[in-house]
Amino acid sequence: MSDSRYNIDVSVVTRYLPEQSQPEQNRFAFAYTVTVSNKGELPAKLLSRHWVITDGDGRVQEVRGAGVIGQQPLIEAGASHTYSSGTVMATRVGIMQGSYQMLAEDGKRFDRALPSCGAGLAALMATYAVGDLQGCLKPLQCLLERVAFDPAKDKLWLVGDLVNRGPESLATLRFLYSIRDALTCVLGNHDLHLLAVAHNIERLKRGDTLREIIDAPDAADLLDWLRQQKLLHYDEARDTALVHAGIPPQWNMDKALRRAAEVEEALRDDARLPLFLDGMYGNEPAKWDGDLHGVTRLRVITNYFTRMRFCKADGTLDLKSKEGVGSAPPGYAPWFSYKQRKTRGQRIIFGHWAALEGQSTEPDVIALDTGCVWGASMTLMNIDSGEKYSCDCKEQA
Repeated sequence: MSDSRYNIDVSVVTRYLPEQSQPEQNRFAFAYTVTVSNKGELPAKLLSRHWVITDGDGRVQEVRGAGVIGQQPLIEAGASHTYSSGTVMATRVGIMQGSYQMLAEDGKRFDRALPSCGAGLAALMATYAVGDLQGCLKPLQCLLERVAFDPAKDKLWLVGDLVNRGPESLATLRFLYSIRDALTCVLGNHDLHLLAVAHNIERLKRGDTLREIIDAPDAADLLDWLRQQKLLHYDEARDTALVHAGIPPQWNMDKALRRAAEVEEALRDDARLPLFLDGMYGNEPAKWDGDLHGVTRLRVITNYFTRMRFCKADGTLDLKSKEGVGSAPPGYAPWFSYKQRKTRGQRIIFGHWAALEGQSTEPDVIALDTGCVWGASMTLMNIDSGEKYSCDCKEQA
């Protein structure tokens, strides 16, 4: 619909429910979460729905009814309404089509179709998140083989620290680049360090395993792809964020996304990139201040998203302590532990902190770095089911 007053966007996230399915009896259960966003100029009420679900054998189910799950929500301009439901099919794959019937505040009735006939309900489609790789390619491949990961339809979220210290940093980066269309990636401190080393080889540290990347014939393509990645990713339908180290307790999700975008813009700007990389190192300032500007402002943002472990309730950072929860300096605590944390109740997937051994004290905060590069394990999680898979990194060495 071209009229900007009546602009409704619909997104659908589906997931397979193995615990409610019986494949041997051709019963495949799915849940779907629908977000109806009003991007128009007028409030609009969702009056009714008409869904057509076609399984892989061409059998059709039609769903008609008033509103959604017993409601006819009035969606204000700029707001959205999210709900979840489910269906059972006799095949592993199917297609969802249909539309919503809307009533705008001015009395105009209009339909909004689902995004496309290809809105999938694929049984084997899955979205996974994996902990810090740090150049450990074999354990990653072990995990992906275990879940039969298919980059043509599955998705993989990376918590950052893709490279460095492990045995195959170049091979890891090349592998990720080869499946880049299936990836959602945030940057870690080691990834930013790689970019800095690429611009100034004197920054290469003892113990770094980055030289092979810098000297590779395809380095330009790999590094250009890397600098396009985010510091923070937020999936609105799942109400789930992906970040390397964490989100400071004083920022809500909207503010965190805006701050992350500042650094992301600098990374993608050829003119600003060298200045940012030269100035990003350092522990000061230890606390966010809205009056900060220039590279100092970007440094504290970067430290929050890629280096943070312990902080005070007001966001003051301690960047020296790297052990477990019990090693917090006086007055400091893990960033996720504060009751007044403004992202409390929203799921956050993060890495960076191997000493946590994949454990956090908060049910909505998921720690995925389980110390693969230190000889422990690598962890992969199905984002929708919560099921976790582990690979012993000593066995894959």
